[in-house]
Amino acid sequence: TNRHRESRGRFEAALALATSIHDTQATCQALTCLATILHEGGETHRSEALYQKALQLFRRVGDRQGESLVLGSLGTIQKHHGCSAQARARYDEALTLARSTGDRHGEGMWLGNLGNLLVQQGRLTEAQDTFLAALAVQREIGDRRNEALWLGNLGVLRWSQGRTQEARALHLAALVIQRETGDQRAQSMLLGNLGDICMELGDLAKARCHLEDAVSLAEVTGSRLMTGAFLGSLAELEAREGGLRRAHDVIHEAEQLLRPLGYREEIGRLLCRRGHIALAHGHFDGARVAIIEALGLARAMDAQPDALINREIARLQVAMANANRTRHSA
Repeated sequence: TNRHRESRGRFEAALALATSIHDTQATCQALTCLATILHEGGETHRSEALYQKALQLFRRVGDRQGESLVLGSLGTIQKHHGCSAQARARYDEALTLARSTGDRHGEGMWLGNLGNLLVQQGRLTEAQDTFLAALAVQREIGDRRNEALWLGNLGVLRWSQGRTQEARALHLAALVIQRETGDQRAQSMLLGNLGDICMELGDLAKARCHLEDAVSLAEVTGSRLMTGAFLGSLAELEAREGGLRRAHDVIHEAEQLLRPLGYREEIGRLLCRRGHIALAHGHFDGARVAIIEALGLARAMDAQPDALINREIARLQVAMANANRTRHSA
């Protein structure tokens, strides 16, 4: 998007200037900001390389808060790639540094991100304790934006536990706060999740409204990850409503955005959505292939049974079993 390109150009110019005048602190800041923009835009490998450069410079000048920020950001990249052990190590390092420097904002941030990793792994009891600890920190320091982030992610945890109405309520509460803070990226994530929750509850009209708003905001903020993920949800919704040709086109668009990123969880969940579309077409072999590929990704992530990716696989397996029974009884 134009906004994303403008942000990227601004930080590239800032990096060039800081480097030319040999201002190490400014170079660190510019590297970190540019790496974040690139990560959001899907340029993961370049983003990781810039974070590594920033990490070396922060350590050289003894900036432990900056070091914590970069370590946690590297953890998030590892989490997206499904490398759980490496992500956990980075988050633990970031959290230790934040606590040692008295950085309460950083402590709350990395506790919350660690909670996200634990949900991805399906370690829900530990994730709940971690989210509640993160919420306590954010409320103590009055950080409303990050309080809303962890409220929403606690909603994802409840969704993983099958407590769908609680999940919806937590997402709505978080959305109210994020609309006050103006964080469009967080709003997109919450709206997309609400779309999936409403689809699960059978409220397809609300699901469409939430998902279309989520995709629009994701495009505005330049997030390939969220744009692709919520297009995938829209594709499944189209199939449920009988728009099979449109579903095929939208799932293809989602795959073009997500597959180059290499994010195992999102690709696995997208495969499951493709499986639902295949079933809607009566293509059982396509659904079976989707299940096999998604199971392989879940194993590579060391995802436990309660992980979201395994929940999506189980949902597809149930749909396939029901479709098989209908076919054989016809």
